[in-house]
Amino acid sequence: MKLTPKITKAINLAATLHDGQERKGDGLPYIVHPVSVALILMDYTDDEDVIIAGILHDTIEDTSYTGDQMEKVFGSHVTELVLDVTEKDKDLPWQQRKDDYLKHLLTSCHESKLICAADKLHNLQSMLEAFQKFGEKALEKFNAPVDKKLWFYKECLKIFKNDKDMSNGIIEAIESVLKDLKALDQPEPKRKILFIECENEKCGFGVEFKHENETFFFCKDCKFGVNVSSDQLDDLNHMCGSCKKKMERYDLYDEDNVCPICNDMIGVCFEYKKTG
Repeated sequence: MKLTPKITKAINLAATLHDGQERKGDGLPYIVHPVSVALILMDYTDDEDVIIAGILHDTIEDTSYTGDQMEKVFGSHVTELVLDVTEKDKDLPWQQRKDDYLKHLLTSCHESKLICAADKLHNLQSMLEAFQKFGEKALEKFNAPVDKKLWFYKECLKIFKNDKDMSNGIIEAIESVLKDLKALDQPEPKRKILFIECENEKCGFGVEFKHENETFFFCKDCKFGVNVSSDQLDDLNHMCGSCKKKMERYDLYDEDNVCPICNDMIGVCFEYKKTG
């Protein structure tokens, strides 16, 4: 597939929409990802719409760009493909979002599955490169534990394998990177969280972690949070020491690192220790 004016227009738009965004694993400009997805797709299809959808696959999910805007410029087919690989509700917990995504992927068309496969392949390649370059520090960049992310990719791979039109080449490429990642992940490091804090300085919310679990309780009114011991996690009646109101429970990563006070992103400071 050659570079066409329409593909060029999609690359230019994606570069503009993703301007200022970075990849979590390696800090590279985000545009590296959609362009890489497009290059992967070019090895497996000559369908211009599929390649353009690959370039734009994160724009509706991660920017202010809308499906209506996309349809006016690139047509209904491209828009349908992008929407087909877009997570529907970013406010849901990480696990529920991924479960919903997998359920939807089962019934998606081959073109959508191919875009998804190219997306997952490049994500895995980026993860492997980050491990090789930064070692265990690379884990600090991801918004979910590595074992959860790899579980998700393996579940996607099962769906790709059941698509009779899917190229063996892209399936084998995904399997190869998963194998390399597994080799690097032995033994699995154990994470110890030191503290969390909201990245919005005006919010100022933060919690010091004194225990091994990844859960805290918080009071939204007082902007106060506390990490309790494991034997206290089942007690749902933790009370705020200031206003005496019942505090809510927050499990890290199940909430996708969103501040419970202002909905901005949470920064996590932790260390890793080898196990085994």
